[in-house]
Amino acid sequence: MLDKIEYVTPVQKLNLSFLLASMARYNLSLKILSNIEYNRLLPREQGYYWLQSFFLQERLEKKTNFEIEFMEIKKILLTNIYTPSAETVFISQAIAFKVKSNIISDELLDFFVNRGVKNVEILLNMDTHDFNRNLSLSNFYRSYAMLFMKDNIPKVLSLMEKCKKYADLITPVNRIEELKKLEALKTYHESSLKAEVYLTKDYKKALYHGFEMLKIDPNWSIFKSEVGLIYEKKMEFEKAITWLKDATKFESPLYLLNLYNLANIYERKDRLLSQEIYLKILEIDPLNYSSAIRGHIISKNNRENNIFNNKLDYFIKEGYVTRKQVEDDVNNG
Repeated sequence: MLDKIEYVTPVQKLNLSFLLASMARYNLSLKILSNIEYNRLLPREQGYYWLQSFFLQERLEKKTNFEIEFMEIKKILLTNIYTPSAETVFISQAIAFKVKSNIISDELLDFFVNRGVKNVEILLNMDTHDFNRNLSLSNFYRSYAMLFMKDNIPKVLSLMEKCKKYADLITPVNRIEELKKLEALKTYHESSLKAEVYLTKDYKKALYHGFEMLKIDPNWSIFKSEVGLIYEKKMEFEKAITWLKDATKFESPLYLLNLYNLANIYERKDRLLSQEIYLKILEIDPLNYSSAIRGHIISKNNRENNIFNNKLDYFIKEGYVTRKQVEDDVNNG
């Protein structure tokens, strides 16, 4: 299809863009999307066009403000062309990424929140066995809970239990629906784990969510690293090392962060091994300032210190940091 792209219809291009994104071919996906004749899309398709535009540009770090994209989505939602469950896809993304990255204005957030709450009232009165109804409620409650993380922990936990309740009610009838249910449960456990670690500091419950997640997807490196960091907070360093080493077997976007966290823990047990890991990180990412600082701090009395010193001198020479900043970071390390 790619070699005959000029003959492809706008909606086929949109579907192709989504397919390429699912394969992590983000640049090509965005290129296809940018060649769509937007006015030839149906209004229902236009909403997904704007959502895909946001997703790809956010993932590729093309920009940080998406007021335009979500304002266009707002206009389309106000035509009531989507069902309440279909609208939840847009609403949940708007809320979640407003909290994560402040991508839209507070005023626009209010619209999506109010729209979501209104849709919940409709969804709750629908057939309790309806697949889309339960999936939408689970997804909405998860994103809605994020709004209260700073000042209302009980509400966060209450909303997360609603997220779980409706995920459990999902009754799939085919493989695609099974995967959507598993994804809903994965995101529930992921969000709940973070809530227990960073809000309640209940590490026992956090580990429960981590292990439940690993039952769903034994190879998901994100949760392996999360479990490792929980054990670090519990001062169970051998278990932390085991889990983080397991996480580094996967080449995920968190690979370098997992290595860095592993090196941090080894500082308490085996400083030479910790230095080796920091050096490995710098081989992969020569501008990894944090690894250069940590490596310098723990290697002051051996020959590897020259390597870390040279790296820090390079950062200063190139203007990435000042000498005072380096000195402060070393003294505070």
